[in-house]
Amino acid sequence: VWCGVQGLVGETHRKDNLGHWLICVLKVENTFLFLCNVYGYNKLSHKYSTNNFIVGGDFNIVCDEWLDRSLSKIQSHHINSFLHIFCLDFNLIDPWRLVNQLHQPFLWFKLDRSAKSHFDFWLISEPRGCICCTCYICLINN
Repeated sequence: VWCGVQGLVGETHRKDNLGHWLICVLKVENTFLFLCNVYGYNKLSHKYSTNNFIVGGDFNIVCDEWLDRSLSKIQSHHINSFLHIFCLDFNLIDPWRLVNQLHQPFLWFKLDRSAKSHFDFWLISEPRGCICCTCYICLINN
């Protein structure tokens, strides 16, 4: 049932205290969905116009099948079309990949280490007049 940000109920959710954003994990017909809802501010003094995005996380897809997955059957660059269109639509880039174009930082490993992939990454709005010189990926041990 959808009744605005406050009325959405799901398996797990996170929200701000003012009801301006909500991220919810839903299960629909045995499929998990991430639903993000943003409700804009009502007061003009709280409104900010921006095209600056930072999107990050475990996408469970690779950007480039050849470069970002070990044991790939692909022998040359093969860009994921869904992710590519998403980045084009929102003018997003992967700053780490820009600086490290051929490096393979595998962060996910199959238990027996027979396969590895890179599908955890950050996407940012393409900087205007700014050049990214240094960008690192590192593992954090708990």
